[in-house]
Amino acid sequence: MKIPKKLYHGTCRAFIEYALRNGGKFGPENDSISFTPNKEHAKMFAESWRKSSGIKRLEDYFGVGLSEEFLEPVILELDSSFFELSYRKDCEADEFYIEKGPINLCNFNHISCL
Repeated sequence: MKIPKKLYHGTCRAFIEYALRNGGKFGPENDSISFTPNKEHAKMFAESWRKSSGIKRLEDYFGVGLSEEFLEPVILELDSSFFELSYRKDCEADEFYIEKGPINLCNFNHISCL
């Protein structure tokens, strides 16, 4: 499958703030980071952090009592031509991923809050 030039990752402000406090490193250490060519799919994932299951996962990462502002959905845009990406199907969605993170926030073309 041909890799689209623009790929998106849906996240929330908590992970952006965490990356900024850790030298710009975004994503899990030595684990994959997934991207989609479908901006609406990334938006759906970004907005899921505001739901009870997303809040529970954030509490597991950062502790209980996370401020509402950290739940803000964020879409990251990546230029795929700078990375070696792998492909897989996630249910019906195309997913491209970097096998081992983290990557630096400066590698994203655009960061937008919803």
